[in-house]
Amino acid sequence: MNEELTALTTDLRRFGIELRSLAYTTPAGHEDKFVALSERILQRVGPKRS
Repeated sequence: MNEELTALTTDLRRFGIELRSLAYTTPAGHEDKFVALSERILQRVGPKRS
């Protein structure tokens, strides 16, 4: 992967993780859509590479 794609992937992974953390601060019953979106993001960017 080139450097720009690597940086974008890293940013998306961090966004997905942050979104999941924020999801659990929403009022009860409203976090499901945010958790699902976070999961989709993390599945798309794949596992973290060293």
